[in-house]
Amino acid sequence: MNIEKLLRIYSDQSANMEELLDVALEKQRAIINNQRENLEKFTIKEETCLSKINRKEFERTNCLESIFKEAGMESELANIKDGGDVLNQLKLHTPNDSYTTLLDARTAIRECTKKVSEVNKQNLFLIEQANSIVKQTLSILLSSQKKPLLDRRV
Repeated sequence: MNIEKLLRIYSDQSANMEELLDVALEKQRAIINNQRENLEKFTIKEETCLSKINRKEFERTNCLESIFKEAGMESELANIKDGGDVLNQLKLHTPNDSYTTLLDARTAIRECTKKVSEVNKQNLFLIEQANSIVKQTLSILLSSQKKPLLDRRV
């Protein structure tokens, strides 16, 4: 049945988000330790995770469309495309335990998404700070060329 398929998709999506969080944390360690090779490696892994997440999202959308069509809820199909709260609309057509599992999985995905977003904000801040330090150092070095670094009148 499509509800079981949707549960598997949510479970896979949750695992994908956890993997993305792990990669983002590894990427943060690479930024902090100035490990450019690892940073590139983790960026590629991050792109792979995002690709898997995108494919699962497409699968989720298709699965929801088929569930709505089976339940005779074609009028609700527009909400899938608009990102509406489709799980609440499924409540009437889904067994209670499956509905609860779907809500729990969605909550876990949302929490993980928030964590990934926070780590990405921290990574951006770290990169901006490092860039600022490099610019400041270059500015000091370039302005010091106008003045001798050593007093040669000894």
